[in-house]
Amino acid sequence: MRLALALGHVNVDAMLDLVTPEQITEWWAYYILEPFGEPWQHTALLAAVMQNTTASKRSELTQPEDWLPKFDLDSTEKKRSKLKDAEQKLAALYGNNSGNRNKRNSQNPEAGKGPGAGKG
Repeated sequence: MRLALALGHVNVDAMLDLVTPEQITEWWAYYILEPFGEPWQHTALLAAVMQNTTASKRSELTQPEDWLPKFDLDSTEKKRSKLKDAEQKLAALYGNNSGNRNKRNSQNPEAGKGPGAGKG
């Protein structure tokens, strides 16, 4: 996901269709040398360096972790519940098209098989 985000791809699967395994390996090596997609960590590191270069006492020294925001992490169950609620709201707003798609495909057994499917 980070590579897709860094390269500006919304569809990760489409991006993976465009790159070779060798290119993925090269990106992985580059990420190990120069991590991208971690703006909070980069900012925290810079803040700690700035603080530590101007600190007059040892007690004023900080670590990058001291500068990271502390998010209120919900339990997994709460996250699932929120996701389910969001899915239900979207379904209520836009309708549940997955049922319609399955219904269309059952009426036309050749649907989705590509050009020339079913021609003999």
